[in-house]
Amino acid sequence: TSAIINNPSISTMLSSSSSKRDQQQPMGPDPTLLSRKEMDALYETFSAVQKALDELAIDYIVTGGSLLGAIRQHSILFCDDDIDIAIIGEENYERVVKELPSLL
Repeated sequence: TSAIINNPSISTMLSSSSSKRDQQQPMGPDPTLLSRKEMDALYETFSAVQKALDELAIDYIVTGGSLLGAIRQHSILFCDDDIDIAIIGEENYERVVKELPSLL
């Protein structure tokens, strides 16, 4: 990583994009701050999906921001407005697409 940090062209790009960013519109979407009601809805949705996946005996993992929040905050991140789940196995994915809606 130090080779990347010490690379002159990358340093120039980062410093010029930073000064351009200060003068232009912000990068990325506006931060999301969830209300208590929205946070509760995410937990309820995840619980229902988790129950249905368990009923189908489907292996899955929590990924992305959901995993980060679980590890770092033991919660959904305050700025995250979704739950990230990955289904293990392509054959399981096809089953989930077909059977999960009827269980929710």
